[in-house]
Amino acid sequence: MNFQDKPSVRPFCICLMPVIALLTMTSIPQFTFAQPAPINLADKDADSIPVPADAQTAEELFEFMDGLGEMEPEGKSDEEVIDHQKKIFRTVLNAANKILTMEITNEQAVEASFYRLQALQYLRELGEPGAPDLFGQAIQAALADERPEVNDIGMKFNIELGLGMWNKLDEAQRNEVIDSLIAFVTRGTPDGKNLQMVMSVVDFLGDRGGSAQAKRLLDATIPIYKNSDDPDLQQIVPMLEGIARRMALPGNPILVEGTLLDGTKFDWSSYRGKVVLVDFWATWCGPCRAEVPNVLKLYEAYHGKGFDVVGISLDEKREQAQSYIQQTGIPWVTIFSENDAQRGWEQPLAVYYGITGIPRAILVDQAGKVVSMNARGPILERELRKLLGEPQASHEASPESQTIEVAKPVLSD
Repeated sequence: MNFQDKPSVRPFCICLMPVIALLTMTSIPQFTFAQPAPINLADKDADSIPVPADAQTAEELFEFMDGLGEMEPEGKSDEEVIDHQKKIFRTVLNAANKILTMEITNEQAVEASFYRLQALQYLRELGEPGAPDLFGQAIQAALADERPEVNDIGMKFNIELGLGMWNKLDEAQRNEVIDSLIAFVTRGTPDGKNLQMVMSVVDFLGDRGGSAQAKRLLDATIPIYKNSDDPDLQQIVPMLEGIARRMALPGNPILVEGTLLDGTKFDWSSYRGKVVLVDFWATWCGPCRAEVPNVLKLYEAYHGKGFDVVGISLDEKREQAQSYIQQTGIPWVTIFSENDAQRGWEQPLAVYYGITGIPRAILVDQAGKVVSMNARGPILERELRKLLGEPQASHEASPESQTIEVAKPVLSD
């Protein structure tokens, strides 16, 4: 997961290996005023590009850093490329440190802090001695900075790191990550950026067994936005409340109701005793269409053993859903709103459960309780084997499903 947004339009194009955040979480201090201090690598003799002596202003140093991305490694071997990357990021760190000791604007402080944190993040991943501890120190320095905008950068890096190692954390450490985020989003005036971060974190946690922590984050966030003076933020509250309901679903019953495409009333009670995939989808959703062959294959393999599917269409027009269902031979029922104003993202069940991206495939067991919030690709097949045993029909293993979703817009322009 990555919700780091570049704080300016400056290019910083260096091709890098993917970063896996494995930093050991450090405790979050109280937000206090502090003067920025250089974060220097222990090995002062480590190879780097000298910062030009005539680069005496922040703008000149930013221009120098921008030019680093155009430098090519001298060799082509993996070792030579990694050495080059280390050299570049040591140089970025030195230049960013120099900027942060100057009299600079808030925007420049944000950008320099971002460069420093990003440089240390990559140096840590590249195995630079001392980089992990310095990365933690740089995050703490950003969190303690007197400029709220710099606090934001530090918190986003800190939270992303905590989420990156989520599966390695124990319960207390997971709660510490959430406590940090709650402290961050509930201070000051609520805004759309924090809201987007909260929703990204909630969806991330919900798909990784962290529904309880996600709901706790929402329970702390919702009152802040409910009491906001901004009407645009207030209108998001029902969606947040819906997401909170969705986060409470694992292990509990799900409400499914509405009218089918043919106009008849849907009877959820008739599905008890079956394993059911509740699938929020739309014909305009590419990832939804990509998943249909997998669901069709598993439907054929497991329908005789008690597996069924209930589609919930977020299409705007009935004909769109009907035509696609006929073309693909989808045999299961589809719920579709009779009310024109309750279609698309306003579909009543999508609103009730705060659906923010599709496909959203929720698997329900024979007792009507939710067992998976992201039953796509091989996950769906594994869950069906657990609940229903071996398939009736022979079939190939399900391919890895794309994790991409079509997202619901949060705030209108």
